[in-house]
Amino acid sequence: MSPDLLRTILISAFLVFVIYRRIRRNVGRQPFRPVRMGFRILLLGTIGVLILFTGRMSVAATAGAAAGATAGLVLTFYALRHTRFETTPEGTFYTPHPYIGLGVTALLIGRIGYRLMALQGSTGHDQHPPAHPFAMLQGNPVTLGFYFVLSSYYIAYYLGLFSRSRHHPDPALEPAPVEQGLSRP
Repeated sequence: MSPDLLRTILISAFLVFVIYRRIRRNVGRQPFRPVRMGFRILLLGTIGVLILFTGRMSVAATAGAAAGATAGLVLTFYALRHTRFETTPEGTFYTPHPYIGLGVTALLIGRIGYRLMALQGSTGHDQHPPAHPFAMLQGNPVTLGFYFVLSSYYIAYYLGLFSRSRHHPDPALEPAPVEQGLSRP
């Protein structure tokens, strides 16, 4: 087996695993895990800041990022209105709106697939590697817009979940209900 084929298989397997986990998080009842959500907010926000402030972006790329962030926020407000919370003795859970999360994920997967096919088609041996890791992303307003739809959606969605979770107390911290007996006179 050639090293290129092995590398392609490994990368493909990793991408399939990541996509599977992303889809699983968008369907059905999910445990509320504030630490993981906080880490994701930090990661997506850091990548967004690095994309915006490392290198020069064209006006079109900036407009793509702004349009993507705005679309992500609009989707967030709709998704939060259709997210259900429940608190059980096992913990706090939420059920996200499945179609919005899946749609956002499908947009990003489709765009990445398109970019990979476009890169596969260009065999330019005279091309130099980009100056910094986000140069390719910054040069394409559509890809940049799709990233900001995804990042602004998940950052705002997780922040919204944090806010809504305050209204659903943890049953483990609540005092046990006191049973009142019925007495007859």
